Amino acid sequence: MLTNIHVNVLSKGGYYYLRTSYRQDCCDILFWEGTGIRTTQPRHLAEDLRRRKLESLYDESRQEEQCEQWSLETTPRRQPVSAWMNRWLEEHNSRVCERTATQYTRILHDAGEFLDQLVPDLRSITPSAIFAYSDHLKDLGLSSRTIRQRLAIVRAAFQTACNLGFLKVNPTNGIPLPCVQSVLPAPYTLEEQHHLYNVIQGSPLEIPVSLALVYGLRRGEVCGICWEDIDFERNVLHIRHNAVLTHDESGRCRTVCSNVMKTASSRRSFPLHPRIRILLLAHQAQTHHNSGPVLECRFGGPMRPSSLSRQFRRLLQENNLRPIRFHDLRHSCATELARNHCDLEEVQAYLGHSSLASTLIYVHPDEQSNRHTLSCMEQLLNSAV
Repeated sequence: MLTNIHVNVLSKGGYYYLRTSYRQDCCDILFWEGTGIRTTQPRHLAEDLRRRKLESLYDESRQEEQCEQWSLETTPRRQPVSAWMNRWLEEHNSRVCERTATQYTRILHDAGEFLDQLVPDLRSITPSAIFAYSDHLKDLGLSSRTIRQRLAIVRAAFQTACNLGFLKVNPTNGIPLPCVQSVLPAPYTLEEQHHLYNVIQGSPLEIPVSLALVYGLRRGEVCGICWEDIDFERNVLHIRHNAVLTHDESGRCRTVCSNVMKTASSRRSFPLHPRIRILLLAHQAQTHHNSGPVLECRFGGPMRPSSLSRQFRRLLQENNLRPIRFHDLRHSCATELARNHCDLEEVQAYLGHSSLASTLIYVHPDEQSNRHTLSCMEQLLNSAV
């Protein structure tokens, strides 16, 4: 805690200087700061700087005193920003899946290294430093969506520092975020789905595309299905693995089947559709595998979700099909379920959503649905006349 705080205005070499002294951790601190104000200018300009400097030191002293009263550490405030980022990662990475932890680590390490060049410690972080970091990300050519995601993680790290009393205000508050042009989902109609089924027959994508259309699975869930998850005797498919990217000790990237799902609701089970059952049994007979991932890459291990998307995009191009994302197959599944009068709660459980709000994003009324709704409205209006 700071004690015996003194800030004086002194003149030297034709300029006003601030002479600051205080006692901290049983040590006497003394340093001079230039104001850039000449002695020929009004002295009250330098006095204003002295007053603001004094208020800042007293405010810092009060914050450290409060931290001591609450038995909170004060040392993180005097550490580099990167040190605080590492501390935040140690606490939060244990709560997220391996892929997310790797992403957080990469983002905050880069942010910490950049901010360390601008400010000496955590307590010196300012919105102007965050502005500079945001401009740095733009100079790297990152997309607006990626910049927003990175700033959101940095904001979370600084918000924890605020909650613990290490910072008075989150420096990311008020920082304008780049606008993101939203990508509208483009689910296939039922006719387009039938056409897609005809195209994928006999191709390596027949199993993953069929799984996504029938069960509305995510990419990671499709690639993460293991033979242990399929009970052919009971005719049940369990969704309990997720294919994620991870890094080994040497830094090399690899894909693993993780049992950490996106949400608790993501763990679910389905009856095996007859078409899916036939495809899986034929694939098992061909590969002679009873364990491990169903969809393997050529070097072994589960197929990468990004590789699945790339192959799917190429398949659509080669067959002159309307281009959509692989994830849009999940939207197609949800839309068809809702169109066939499934309750939204049933669709929510089917897709593995943790909230009904997420399910509503996946249901897209088409012209036929709107025509039915319009006829209901016409009946109401006619009965009211």
